[in-house]
Amino acid sequence: MQTTRTSLALVVLLGLPFITSSQVPQKDQFALHITKIKRVDEGCTVDGESPTVRFKISSDKSAPCGMLRAGETYEAFRATVQNDPKDESKDSPILVVYNNVKNVRRENAVFSIDSEEAITRK
Repeated sequence: MQTTRTSLALVVLLGLPFITSSQVPQKDQFALHITKIKRVDEGCTVDGESPTVRFKISSDKSAPCGMLRAGETYEAFRATVQNDPKDESKDSPILVVYNNVKNVRRENAVFSIDSEEAITRK
């Protein structure tokens, strides 16, 4: 399971820079404020908030984790990776986060969504 997830993330990481920059409508992108980053082995777990959703995301790789800084806000969008064309229950939600730094090798990073919680504003 872990190997499949890692392989899938690698395929997505290699193909998304070309897709995301031109095909994601601006209306589907949102601000994601990073509140906490915890390094785990070579990857990380990250807590972040959009204006309406609190996310817990993770990556098994160090490069995406190194792109993020706690306390900063990034542009992001939510997507779904199709793992099995015949069984949608096996699809995986992901969060693509755009790098704040211009002219870098890594334009964006892909994270697995571990949990999502709606934020109720008072």
